[in-house]
Amino acid sequence: MTKLTAYRKRPFNAQLTITDPVTGQALDITDYTVFVTLKKRNDTSTDDTGATLTKDITIHQDPTGGITVLSWSSLNMTIAEGYYEGDIRAFLDADHDEQSEPFSLRVLATITQRSE
Repeated sequence: MTKLTAYRKRPFNAQLTITDPVTGQALDITDYTVFVTLKKRNDTSTDDTGATLTKDITIHQDPTGGITVLSWSSLNMTIAEGYYEGDIRAFLDADHDEQSEPFSLRVLATITQRSE
């Protein structure tokens, strides 16, 4: 499982490479929608309605190379400090629906709090 770290109230950006689960090679994600879902660790819900953050990505940095960018703004990142788990799904149609391995995201407090 990939482990990521973010800071509360700070923008978060991560370059993602979507790979074919069988070959391990980069997947051509031209015309795909990449769904990212983040939930509190140990959330056992079976749907995404209570997800902490979600993102639908339709414009990719290098679609033929399987590369897209996940960006959450500082407003999105006002979530509570703690541990979260998420996954990535690259979807084109019923025959082209790839689910990633889960990832974990640790959200830490922003270090500098003063404004003057």
